[in-house]
Amino acid sequence: MMQNRIVSQVTLTKWGNSQGIRLPKSILDSMHLKENDRLDICVKGEELVIHKTRNFNSLEERLEAFYGKPISEIGIIETEEEVSWGTPVGEEMW
Repeated sequence: MMQNRIVSQVTLTKWGNSQGIRLPKSILDSMHLKENDRLDICVKGEELVIHKTRNFNSLEERLEAFYGKPISEIGIIETEEEVSWGTPVGEEMW
């Protein structure tokens, strides 16, 4: 199924020491965006991709999103072996 696409031209304008764009209301409405929503911006080749930041309810959801697979397939390493952290460098108490 093809999603509806809204195409709009905007102008890059000076905003303090940076540059900014204004998003048309039609785009804000179609993405259910409102003032102070957090957005992720990604550069893919010559494209600038903007999407609403996803909020996670749990660490499991965050890990699944990061690795792109279910938590059961991530392969978390659990060990009771002692790990060497090296010799003290500062005033650590060993």
